[in-house]
Amino acid sequence: MLHTIRQRPLFSLSAALLGAALAAQAGAQGTTVPLTTPLRLNPAVQLRLQAVPNFGAAPIFRTLDATASTRFLNGNTIWLTAQGLQANQAARAQTLNANLARLQPQAARPQVQAVLRAVQAQGLREPQLTVPTRSGPLTVTLLGADVGASLAASRLGQDFEQVGRSVGAQVARDLNLPADLIGRVAQAAPQQRLNVVTQIQPDLLRALTRLDVRALQPEGTADGLDAAPSGCAASASGLFTRYDFPIKKHLPAAKNQGGRGTCWAFASVGLTETLVSRTFGRKVDLSEEDFVANYKLRYGSPTDGDGAWTEDALTKGAQTGYRFAYENAWQYNQSLKRTATETPAKSGKFLYAKSCTDYPFQNQCEDSVSQAETGCILADGKTVCGAQLPATRSPYGLNTGAMRNFLDPEQPEGGMGWAVLAVVTGTPVLMTHDARYLTNSGGYVGDLPYSAVSHEEDTPTGKKWVPNTDKDVQNWNHVALLVGWIGNEQLAKVSPGAPAGAGGGYFIMKNSWSSCFGDGGYVYLPWNWVKKYAGALTFGAQVTRN
Repeated sequence: MLHTIRQRPLFSLSAALLGAALAAQAGAQGTTVPLTTPLRLNPAVQLRLQAVPNFGAAPIFRTLDATASTRFLNGNTIWLTAQGLQANQAARAQTLNANLARLQPQAARPQVQAVLRAVQAQGLREPQLTVPTRSGPLTVTLLGADVGASLAASRLGQDFEQVGRSVGAQVARDLNLPADLIGRVAQAAPQQRLNVVTQIQPDLLRALTRLDVRALQPEGTADGLDAAPSGCAASASGLFTRYDFPIKKHLPAAKNQGGRGTCWAFASVGLTETLVSRTFGRKVDLSEEDFVANYKLRYGSPTDGDGAWTEDALTKGAQTGYRFAYENAWQYNQSLKRTATETPAKSGKFLYAKSCTDYPFQNQCEDSVSQAETGCILADGKTVCGAQLPATRSPYGLNTGAMRNFLDPEQPEGGMGWAVLAVVTGTPVLMTHDARYLTNSGGYVGDLPYSAVSHEEDTPTGKKWVPNTDKDVQNWNHVALLVGWIGNEQLAKVSPGAPAGAGGGYFIMKNSWSSCFGDGGYVYLPWNWVKKYAGALTFGAQVTRN
């Protein structure tokens, strides 16, 4: 943990100090910087930012000593400017307002109504969800409504059938599959796609190649801080243990995002680790902490929230040539005792405290969203500030040029059929969904009705809790990996007595809420559940090695 230097402190990215300094600066000047005129669509949200002072104008940054300055200059440092920080600080709210304007003509759609309700109720706040696990309750942070607005706006005008055909063709090329098998899926009506994939699955599995994994020591392994608590595993009689699905041999261990809203990073890193194993035959352990910090420092702000839109984070990383760090270069910090305060309310600006409590590597931790070590130096009379990430990188990155979301909210069966094809041929799928409906027994999630979850509404007699309808599904608030599929007929053979999956079978989902959640960290989602509660099904990224 860095400590503020009393003598002319220039830089400390402690969120509490930064927030206090910004408040003092704005109070002294009596000004704020409006981002846009608030839309009529969301009158409860006043999206404004306090002006960010020039570096050196206020004691908000920590000065580095000579040793630390040399380390920063010679290390892997992301250099920050006052203009860049101010622009990034504003970007999240600007993006939200722009997306809300795009969505306004579609306001009658249930998915859009859910976004608008969330924005009016919570602004950019990232809500928390407490879930039961075998090691006790775990409180996780969910993604905010700005992610939902980005997702909903991105789907406008898309030709999902064309997306599915192009992604399917890429799967065929990547895995050396016969084109005629993929063609049968593409030609099928969306409602029949699951049946066609089920029919050709034996032929697909016989045609698969490049699914070997060398028995080598995993690259980049560390102390397992991202997987604690330990002591929980998949049931010996459960589906994960009994069912040998194609991706299983390539999967990394179940991880735990802890008290942070970093599901998008765990899903992204898990995707990459799985693709590295499948493509290059190597097991790797990559750093979620580094991926979060790289994205937040380059495209966010010091007081940003945890959340991010997964496709945006992966695409921007690919465009800038990002290569993942190994876990042993920067281990994940679950921040189980961290408190997050949104100041002011509905602003999307968060102050963090106790982020580093119980984290064994204090010199790699600060009370900010990135948790990266930060500081400023004086060079040629100018103050230059930056944040340092590990210099050692893996050779692995992603090419996201063909990555697409192919879940059409108006015709979900088509994209779900492509998702089954992907997972049965060894390709993980990033799924955004409503995590509030992940109630499970032994990993099996039921075909839950919309009313299984309630929300708070203002009424003439005060606030009250009202059961959800389809217009209240927040299908963007969590991201995890779909890694397998099992139809009911095969399920009855593999695990006799298991409940049949409503709609034809179960998707196998690898979550990031520790191995004590569900069946060793996995849950089994009925076809009908995914149809109701998924917001995006994304694949097509390719792993690269330099």
